[in-house]
Amino acid sequence: MFLWLTSPEDGGLVLEGPAIFTVSPASDNKRSLIPNTTGANFRMALRTRKADDVGEFGQAGGNGVLLSQQNALVDYGIAVNDVYAYFLSGQKSGPPLSAETAFPRNATDLQAVVDYARSAYSATILAPETLAIELKTSWVDASTVGDPASFVTVNAEVPVFSANADNTEWTQSGTAIKQLALVGFHVVGTVQDHPEFVWATFEHVNNAPDDDYYYTNDQNQVVKHSYSSAEGVAFMAKGDSQVGANTECAKADGARIVAVTKDGATACDGGIFGSNTVRSQLAAGDVRGNYI
Repeated sequence: MFLWLTSPEDGGLVLEGPAIFTVSPASDNKRSLIPNTTGANFRMALRTRKADDVGEFGQAGGNGVLLSQQNALVDYGIAVNDVYAYFLSGQKSGPPLSAETAFPRNATDLQAVVDYARSAYSATILAPETLAIELKTSWVDASTVGDPASFVTVNAEVPVFSANADNTEWTQSGTAIKQLALVGFHVVGTVQDHPEFVWATFEHVNNAPDDDYYYTNDQNQVVKHSYSSAEGVAFMAKGDSQVGANTECAKADGARIVAVTKDGATACDGGIFGSNTVRSQLAAGDVRGNYI
């Protein structure tokens, strides 16, 4: 799915094409599904005020804001494919689809959605063999990465911010069309004869260093891989320790970004800036401040 979605098609990517719908909140704070248009700029899903939503610059589960070491804001998007979009419309807002129709996981379920899209919307499902897909993507300004050619890129409209005098608050001052570089991609979907969704997450190789971990090599020996920040990467300062990393330094608050405060002082020296992030294996129930 990742390879298909990032493949070129009609001058862009499959991700930008008409088989994919952007998920965006409507004026009544409900989700709406907007079909992509070939040749148009990639859409970002507009952030809502719900704390558990993923949006343009706020993360899920708390609205944390992440910046790269080049102070590039991480922008987020949510999308679904056409199978998911028409299934959801039939269950929620459009002409009713039979309540007995499950998320498409076999030919029978899929045909019900294909027929529904044709009869209710005069629409053709463009890639039915993909079944139902939900996508969450994360991006940074491509002009801030070392080699944009090594990234998947799109053009998109993103928010622009102005900082206050002490850099503890950023206020949205408008939007701009920018080339964005893909740093994270979460793909969720149904597969043949499985009622549960399955998922996979991809991130760019130069996002962040790995924390210490152990693995079994081809000689059946347990080997330690040690943390290193000797190479410069997007979300970790070169030469910095993993101690104190993954600290949330900023949060989204409406159309603002504000520094995270603790006992009246900012948790990160200097206000809003790129904090260090380390890729680590989390124990059950563990929650870290930053994620890409």
